[in-house]
Amino acid sequence: MLGSRYAMWIGWGPELTFFYNDAYGPTLGTKYPWALGKPSQEVWKEIWNDIGPRIEEVLTTGHATYDQDLPLILHRSGYPEETFHTFSYSPLPDDEGGIGGQLCVVIEDTERFIGERRLRVLHEIGARIPNRQTIASLCSAVGECLAGNRRNMPFTLIYLVESDGEHAVLACSTGIDANHRAAPAVLQLDAGGWPIRQAREESKAVIVEDLAARFGDLPTGGWDIPPHRAMVVPIAEQAQNQPAGVVIIGLNPYRPLDSAYRGFIDLLAGQIAAGLADVRAYEREKRRAEALAEIDRAKTAFFSNASHEFRTPLTLMLSPLEDLLLRSTRTGMVSVDREQIELVRRNGLRLLKLVNTLLDFSRLEAGRLQVKPFSSRELLARVRTNIDLAGERRRVARILQDSEQRLRSIFAEANVGIAQLDLSGRYVLVNRKYCEIVGRSMQELLGMRLIELTYSDDVGRFNELLDRMFEAGRPFTIEVRKVRPDGSIIWIANSVSLLDGPDGRPQYVVLIVQDINDRRVAEDNLRRLNETLEQRVAAEIQERMQAEEAFRQAQKMEIIGQLTGGVAHDFNNLLQVIMGNLDALRRRVSRSDFPAGQELLRLADAAARGGQRAATLTQRLLAFARKQPLRPEPLDVNRLASGMSELLRTTVGDNIEIEMLLAANLWRVSADHNQLESAILNLAVNARDAMPDGGKITIETANRYLDGEYSAQNDELLPGQYVMITVTDIGIGMSKEVIERAFDPFFTTKEIGQGTGLGLSQVYGFVKQSGGHVKIYSEEQQGTTVRLYLPRLIVAETGEGDCPPPHRIVARDWQ
Repeated sequence: MLGSRYAMWIGWGPELTFFYNDAYGPTLGTKYPWALGKPSQEVWKEIWNDIGPRIEEVLTTGHATYDQDLPLILHRSGYPEETFHTFSYSPLPDDEGGIGGQLCVVIEDTERFIGERRLRVLHEIGARIPNRQTIASLCSAVGECLAGNRRNMPFTLIYLVESDGEHAVLACSTGIDANHRAAPAVLQLDAGGWPIRQAREESKAVIVEDLAARFGDLPTGGWDIPPHRAMVVPIAEQAQNQPAGVVIIGLNPYRPLDSAYRGFIDLLAGQIAAGLADVRAYEREKRRAEALAEIDRAKTAFFSNASHEFRTPLTLMLSPLEDLLLRSTRTGMVSVDREQIELVRRNGLRLLKLVNTLLDFSRLEAGRLQVKPFSSRELLARVRTNIDLAGERRRVARILQDSEQRLRSIFAEANVGIAQLDLSGRYVLVNRKYCEIVGRSMQELLGMRLIELTYSDDVGRFNELLDRMFEAGRPFTIEVRKVRPDGSIIWIANSVSLLDGPDGRPQYVVLIVQDINDRRVAEDNLRRLNETLEQRVAAEIQERMQAEEAFRQAQKMEIIGQLTGGVAHDFNNLLQVIMGNLDALRRRVSRSDFPAGQELLRLADAAARGGQRAATLTQRLLAFARKQPLRPEPLDVNRLASGMSELLRTTVGDNIEIEMLLAANLWRVSADHNQLESAILNLAVNARDAMPDGGKITIETANRYLDGEYSAQNDELLPGQYVMITVTDIGIGMSKEVIERAFDPFFTTKEIGQGTGLGLSQVYGFVKQSGGHVKIYSEEQQGTTVRLYLPRLIVAETGEGDCPPPHRIVARDWQ
């Protein structure tokens, strides 16, 4: 645990005493290193109501728990802090086989979770504010988005400054009552408790402390306490020296106001400013169009009135002129006078034609007449109007283009992947980060379908949520795997929503993605770690029990060896006295003519034979105790084993087959020749006795390297190079209990009188005294294998005694 890069802590014992590794230090914060050795409930008292029942379940049932992105309020940074953690509690066994404590492996997800929560807010606002035509509609859309995010922003206020520059009007509020003293409908810039004038003049955010002292009780938003700080952020206005207003945001009381939090609020204010600029541009265009329409209506009314006023007197004037000309023809009026009357009449008709044209134009503008040709002056007026309208449209287009360029820059350089797809699932727009995450260029992606990059096992899940979004219109988040061009698979988190077109219907699908591959790999490793924890703990306990058993067995053999050596030494001293006196008695009787001399000599010989048997037994005990005198010499084990073939065949009988598998280039050893022969013979006799109906004995040699792990499990065994001698039979085998006692002096499974129980003890003592190791492998009715390991003799190489090539010797073939 101490060396792991995963954050871990252990609660052990009745008080769940707290232990942790270095990787857990950042989670503890200011509690590091105070927490070490304290009761767990004292260390995490602020969240014990959340984690205590989980720990109790583990200690009671022995079942591990798992939580993902669990919200916890920690007191680790000098203030209560909102955090999110993915962790598992697992039981830890004690020495009695019960549950002595619990292990917690944890990954902190605070920054990722809160970052995704803020991104969802920005994405939702960005999707809902375009194409808004009024400030009321814009503020309504913004308010709906902010109202659902009261953990990020417990309350918000948007104030827009009036044209007098001295008052601000509340345009939008969320999370706070309209009649609250902190949210007046209209306030002076220098009054009302909010530093709106300062934020506008400095064009930067202002932090407001001690909200309770300024405004009394404030709403708590999504928390159990109200915010104690707020941020007043100016809302920039296009082509203006000062911001159009401010957005006031109550800050999360459980998060620090760090650069990430400030960046989120700045982006939010920027989106509101962009939406406001679009609305203001639309309103200016609308007012311009209405003004032009009013001018057209006034012009039409003027032309209509003027035409009617001119038409009446012209009609009254032309009618008498017509009568006068008709009468002049009858009366013979002077030609000069007649010409003057004709001139007046012609100009009157021209004037009447012009009046009728103006009247027709006024009716056309009013929509009461079909199009007819109009005068050049009217044409110029209409052309001038269209030029003015085109200029205004170009100015608005530039504003919109600047706004769009800002949004494109944010889109291109965003630190999250963003992609826009059509309703068929094909990419139409991607940013640099998205290309980096999926490992493809922008040219590759455009035109591809999303399903082509999605891991096949995740397609069904993704399509199901996509269908629900099309039906209900609600965005969703999902974690799926993507396949890169090189075949590697990565995990990404997707925030998916719809983007409406001008007609209000869904036109595009927008993805905001983050690379979460490292986190998912860590979670998978953690899950696998938790799943195998019990098995690994059980295996380690089993290993420890085996090591302890081996140590106890070694201790037992050492104690028995010391006792046996002491007893054998005393026996040997007494036998020396007895045998010496018997020899003296035999010599004396044989030289005298004592009448009962022959009888005494027979008895002395019998006593000497018994003493010799006792001496042999004593030597075996000394061998087990590793106190017998040895005469080690360089030995070629292959040559020794080959030389014993006839002796072994004779000893085991004709119904036993002997097979020798002797390794090539076998290393030499330093050992007592006679004792090694005796050891192999003892093992062969035991193998014969285990096969009363006949069978096969295999004697094998090999070079072996015993590593540190193997030597650690066997007391007094050093790692290094050894020569292995193996004797295997196919007999009745041994039980586990018999194997544990097989090397004990005088232990035997044979009938009384069939053996002393010192054969294996002598083998054990000889091998150990030679610096080696002996191991028995056996199962009942499955035969037995005994392996002797003798240390390799490192000497200068000579040609003498070179090992023979690999060969197989079958004693039965020699007959």
